[in-house]
Amino acid sequence: MKRVFPSELALLLGILLTSVSVCIFLESGFGVTVIASVPLAIQNCIPSIPYGTWNIIYQSAIMVLAVIILRQFRVSYVASLGVVVLFGSLINLEEPIVALLPDAFPLRVGYFIVSMGILSLGIGFLMRCNLPVLAADTFLRDYVQKFGRPFKVVKTVFDIICISTSLLICALFIGELAGIGVGTIISALTTGYITSFVLTYYDAHFEFRPALAPVRRFMEEYDRAIPLDRK
Repeated sequence: MKRVFPSELALLLGILLTSVSVCIFLESGFGVTVIASVPLAIQNCIPSIPYGTWNIIYQSAIMVLAVIILRQFRVSYVASLGVVVLFGSLINLEEPIVALLPDAFPLRVGYFIVSMGILSLGIGFLMRCNLPVLAADTFLRDYVQKFGRPFKVVKTVFDIICISTSLLICALFIGELAGIGVGTIISALTTGYITSFVLTYYDAHFEFRPALAPVRRFMEEYDRAIPLDRK
């Protein structure tokens, strides 16, 4: 029998785990997570703006792109922007703390492996909480729901596009690979598949439902997809 998992808790865990994974991944020295590679490349071009803040700007741009590609709008997309601000702010807070970890090579290998696991667990919570989540995960979730494509395929293609964008920025404006390493490539090729296994586990053991009545009412009454291409 499945256990009820509060959607609000899943959302908070998803934000915390994904933000921590970005910082640990970066500390490993093997690159950075795929979704964070673009804001890192931009931050190397304009270092006066903190890395977490560039994440906020980048994710906000993805939210706009999602509306254009999906040709639909949800009220929760606005709430997603609040989640994005929290995510970027946590990165700004956690990055100097994680930087205090020892940097011996065997430990850095461990950081990389742990960050990959934490990232997949976090993405799984965000994909299943059924609440407004990070812009990139909202985009992936709604794309899968609307077009019926396998998550692992959509996630892998999205990650490859992110890496290609990062490489283009590095080539045009920096002249070196800023934060993109072998770990970034591995992440792009495997995160979608690892997360797919995590989602299968969550689906088999948990039923995600909002615990708070106002949250439940909002999602049931107001969060409907509004098509933008109606004649």
